[in-house]
Amino acid sequence: MQKNVNETYFGTDFFQHILDDSLTYSCALFSPQTKTLKEAQRNKIYAHIKKGRIQKGHNVIDVGSGWGYAVKMISEVAQANVTGITVAEAQQEYAAKTHTSPTSHFMLLDYRKMLDVWGPEFFDRIVSIGVTGHIGIKRIDEWFVGHYKSLKPGGYFVFQAILGTQALANSNYQFTTKEKACRGYNFISKYIFKGGCLLLSDWVMDSAVKAGFLTVSRESIGQHYARTIRLWRDNFLKNRNELLKKYDEQLVLLEEFYFAHVEASYRIGLIDKVQFLLWKPTKKDIHAGSFKDYMDVIEEPWQNDYDLDWKGN
Repeated sequence: MQKNVNETYFGTDFFQHILDDSLTYSCALFSPQTKTLKEAQRNKIYAHIKKGRIQKGHNVIDVGSGWGYAVKMISEVAQANVTGITVAEAQQEYAAKTHTSPTSHFMLLDYRKMLDVWGPEFFDRIVSIGVTGHIGIKRIDEWFVGHYKSLKPGGYFVFQAILGTQALANSNYQFTTKEKACRGYNFISKYIFKGGCLLLSDWVMDSAVKAGFLTVSRESIGQHYARTIRLWRDNFLKNRNELLKKYDEQLVLLEEFYFAHVEASYRIGLIDKVQFLLWKPTKKDIHAGSFKDYMDVIEEPWQNDYDLDWKGN
């Protein structure tokens, strides 16, 4: 996995020509008040803060922290202690130099080592944005079990995932069963997200529930991703000639096709982007208890509250 991730996020400079200056390479959230891509990316991170009820003093881990902007923002907005982990060397190096603070830290670490480093039930909250595609079907159960063990009882796990829709199950697409998932290559897994795997939403939820999580919510934001990708593509086209001076022509052409292809796939609903909120129950028999025991857990205070009045950069 580490080799594939490093080949996918091969250099910060390339992505600086495409993303906004927060270097956030995941789906943003838009509203009528949103004016820029960076504001939309803040909305996305703010939604994770609100959904996860991240508060001052919480120990939070961002699994797959990219170039580090989410860690920076969560630590400043929520005043939490946030650690970002990734196996992408270029991303970790940039994040550590740019966003390290007394409450934000970055480590080059595989998620499978979390329990070795911190032990069980250390984190109050877990955040992960766009990582499940790198995990694949063989490790998705392990992924959720490890996160469940790392989280304190009563803690929340907020994550965002690219997933196939049930539309695939009615097509001739050859990888729509668990037995055949992640076999072979398609264009994206071969050339863009090396070794990536498009899981179905139900597979992900099945693994989460088996690990012991209670599903609080899952929210489809695929059309937000279509708009995000359109803006990335606009930036790409503005900087295309500059990229051709620095990078191989085949790489530039592959990326150009990727942006057009994926935007179309989200627009027609072939793939989706989903935000999940999971809760680790405070006791094993929580489902047999009174609704009063966990009514606050399923309350949805974040809805219609994406616009962020944050004075940070």
